[in-house]
Amino acid sequence: MSQELKSHTSWSLGQTQSPLTGYVGLLAILLCTLSLTFCLLNFHGVEHQALWPLHKPLCWLIIFIAMVCTEVFVFKTHQRNFDFKNGRVLDKSAWQRVFARFFALMLCFLVSALVVVPMTLLFLSFLPFYILFVPFIILGSLPYFILVEKFSKLDKDGPTDEILLLAQILMPGLAGQTSESADMKREHMLNLLRGIIIKSYFIPFMTVSCSTYWGLWQINVLSLIQTLGSNPSLANIPQGLLARQICMPLLEFTIVVDITIAMLGYISSCRLLDTQFTSADPGPCGWISALACYPPFNLVFETMLLNHICFDPHEMNLYLQSPAVLIVVSVICLVLISIYSLATVMFGLRFSNLTNRGIISSGPYKIVRHPAYIAKNIFWWFALMPWFMANGANSLGPVLILIVLNLFYVWRALTEEKHLMREEHYQEYCKQVKWRFIPGLV
Repeated sequence: MSQELKSHTSWSLGQTQSPLTGYVGLLAILLCTLSLTFCLLNFHGVEHQALWPLHKPLCWLIIFIAMVCTEVFVFKTHQRNFDFKNGRVLDKSAWQRVFARFFALMLCFLVSALVVVPMTLLFLSFLPFYILFVPFIILGSLPYFILVEKFSKLDKDGPTDEILLLAQILMPGLAGQTSESADMKREHMLNLLRGIIIKSYFIPFMTVSCSTYWGLWQINVLSLIQTLGSNPSLANIPQGLLARQICMPLLEFTIVVDITIAMLGYISSCRLLDTQFTSADPGPCGWISALACYPPFNLVFETMLLNHICFDPHEMNLYLQSPAVLIVVSVICLVLISIYSLATVMFGLRFSNLTNRGIISSGPYKIVRHPAYIAKNIFWWFALMPWFMANGANSLGPVLILIVLNLFYVWRALTEEKHLMREEHYQEYCKQVKWRFIPGLV
């Protein structure tokens, strides 16, 4: 049985975080996308690639700064683990710990490379991303470690400095050795290793995916602009096709919100913002059920289903023949995917898979414990409805795949709860919100 890892145990449920940061991020994303829409309107049909090549990173930076400012100026998160009014003098032993942390970090990057390099065989953009951003992290690490030595709080209720603990294990003569038991040190090291693996996969993946979905959103917005521009009278456009062209950029926007918040959550993991990983899931079932929902492991499930959502000519005919039905389906899909994205927004800068970074108890999490999973799985059924309608009896294969996918998400929810139940706050949350998926049923 793994040791319990936690921080801020004296705080009440929901005190460590607020949905306001996520709402600020959502507003910043909306303003950025509106600005890009204005730019696309003024290109009059020019391809979206004609926009300034760095416009996406600039948008992400604006969103990130807005969310960080909310954390720092509204919630004072920088004061939770640091005391900037009472700095310590850095003596020889303090400088030894600074450089020991740095060498421990280099070892972490070596472990990270063992994950990133093989994944490059599947995602060609992983390694360039790693090579580009690692030098910035390394350059910023020494000033950060100096900040930690000079201003970090030493109270037991704060997070454990696992990088320092690794340094102390590598260099037994280092000053400031902890009095933790061998079992607890081992658990912290395993937790650090799991956290490295999670970041090594999800940070590059989320960044690449974020860029892709911002691009898809721009393509769909440009397509709608061109359709409206070439048809001054909306009466000339079939209702079903017009509804689809309006629906697609809205759908992509909700995904952009979800994946942008998720990406920034992984990138912002640090004690300075009190967004560090408290614990990473120690169970193999948790990892299997979570990674099965992401490339390349989701090839059997979600990738095959996505191929059926890419509308073929037969399905496009449905938009002409039964526009009312498919308009209703599109609206339902938008509502469901919006709930899914809103669940991510609630995390703010604390979103990540397979980890505990504080228990969320706001927004849709007040109603059920897994709103994102239930919304996403119901979304799949409605999103595939055009394909079911077009193919009739030939839909058995996708239906079976979808049922298996639903079961995987149920398993994923159960494994997450097994991990989070180690946290007293989650036990309290489960008493407040009794239903996992559907209020009054399950």
